Amino acid sequence: MRRNHQIAGLVVMAALAGAPFIAMLVAACFAWYNHSAMPNSALMKGTGAATRLAILQRIPIGSVLADAASVMHAQDFKCHPKKNSGFTERPDGGQRQISHPPTDFLYCDSGHWGFVISKRWQVIITERNGLVTEVFASVGLTGP
Repeated sequence: MRRNHQIAGLVVMAALAGAPFIAMLVAACFAWYNHSAMPNSALMKGTGAATRLAILQRIPIGSVLADAASVMHAQDFKCHPKKNSGFTERPDGGQRQISHPPTDFLYCDSGHWGFVISKRWQVIITERNGLVTEVFASVGLTGP
């Protein structure tokens, strides 16, 4: 709550200083911070690691992939199957990248789309013979 007051103070100061454009820009950049406007999903956590753990509680390794897709869809994710595709992960959003060889997986994407800054959750659920073999998740901000 304190952060919301700080942001409101910045907006008022910019408006009083005769800079309505800056006031609008500051307000728009931090609009995503409003927790009440965040997606209503028990799987969308603040970090990739926490998101992965939340997903694994609902979709354990060995689950049927079709059931996993249903769970993700019910949690506001859009999912698409990928066949024989590689992917890259950045553990906890860091600079280090890990490339994974081609495999079959379900790619799921969701987010809170703000005016300037958006928060995005991306999940890869790998599969073999229709069963879940691993879950990878990332959470990040997008924008200028």
